[in-house]
Amino acid sequence: MPRNAPAPAIQGFVDRHAIGGPDWNGPHTFATVTWDGSDLGVHTWVSITTDVHPGQYPKVITRFSRDAVIEANRARANGVEPNLYGYLLVAEFWRAPEPRWDAPAKAHRRWDADRRNRTFHARTDAVETRIAMFADIDGRAWMTELERRTRALRRHFFEGYLDGPRTVGGPFLSVLAASARATGVFAYGDPMPEGYEPSPHA
Repeated sequence: MPRNAPAPAIQGFVDRHAIGGPDWNGPHTFATVTWDGSDLGVHTWVSITTDVHPGQYPKVITRFSRDAVIEANRARANGVEPNLYGYLLVAEFWRAPEPRWDAPAKAHRRWDADRRNRTFHARTDAVETRIAMFADIDGRAWMTELERRTRALRRHFFEGYLDGPRTVGGPFLSVLAASARATGVFAYGDPMPEGYEPSPHA
């Protein structure tokens, strides 16, 4: 199984899915990603319909990444070396700047209510974004955010999440990273990182 796909290739892969991802206001997507030593590819697409609350996304990611590990091990048992390499989530979100610490309490309450009720889109300061997030089995994670109105791109890169338990780029990227870590352990025999409990992928 080839490892350590070049970082620039992965960055380009993530950027392409942020820029040319699903139609705005459409379903979000989760994908299992392969690496054959020269190209990154999507093995399986999962469409997440808009009636699925984002709070359920970690369960969706865990379920389908677990299925991917089972498939990889089944392929090996049949004499085919798997090339499962990581996981991608492409999703659209509204965000709004959190009030300064010295803003009136009413502003903080409204912002928190909008966050909990998913009503950022109704605010005059709201920004619509599409975010592509990817984590690989080599302990790295990428996130590219595209702002719809300005087409501005923001990129984030994380590495070293295999070194111990930590949060990587928010809850969605963290579960992608945890799933990729579990894939390395249960599909390729990587050592369990110190400090982690046995994963449900086992």
